[in-house]
Amino acid sequence: MALGLPGVPGMMLVSVLRTTAFMGQLAYLAVLYSDRFQVGPGIFSLVWALSGITFFLGNWFGGRLLRSLTHSRHTAWTAAFAVLVGAAAVLVLFATSRLATALAATAALGAAHAVTAAAVTTLLVRGSEGHRGTVLALNGAGQSLGVCMGASVAGAGRALGGWTGAGVGLALVTVLAAVVAAHVAFSLRGRTDGAGRGKVVS
Repeated sequence: MALGLPGVPGMMLVSVLRTTAFMGQLAYLAVLYSDRFQVGPGIFSLVWALSGITFFLGNWFGGRLLRSLTHSRHTAWTAAFAVLVGAAAVLVLFATSRLATALAATAALGAAHAVTAAAVTTLLVRGSEGHRGTVLALNGAGQSLGVCMGASVAGAGRALGGWTGAGVGLALVTVLAAVVAAHVAFSLRGRTDGAGRGKVVS
């Protein structure tokens, strides 16, 4: 069974939670910038570009870093650290009243979630030889679920506590993802990747 592979269920859960947090902030990002900073559609396109560029760069350089890691647990720890950065960034983004700080948080969010996404994919591919198609399909379905959940979490948080409430809700989801990633890292102690094959072995 694909879900019985070491580290795979945990990293799938990290993927769902990470997507929930990231897509939740994206769902409200334009409204946040308009409401708090009076940023119109034209200027906001640059904010959107900032988020996209930092996500691309985070994925690119994060992927290169992950290729150099020989232990799967190090990859899981990288995911845990990156997603914690994302938790702090989303909290700052929704709490700050300074445009420059919000832009920095937006950039940090994109980069942190990109590194996390790269780490998740790396671990899923390494740990599911013979089941990769199934595992990646399940991961994609989980991400779709995260998209729906993200808007709901952010919306509920905003209804209860305004923009800060939305940030707190998304940050809590992100911290939970970090806890799960750390648990996966502990569970993968003693496992290394097979040289040249990307295989997890005992």
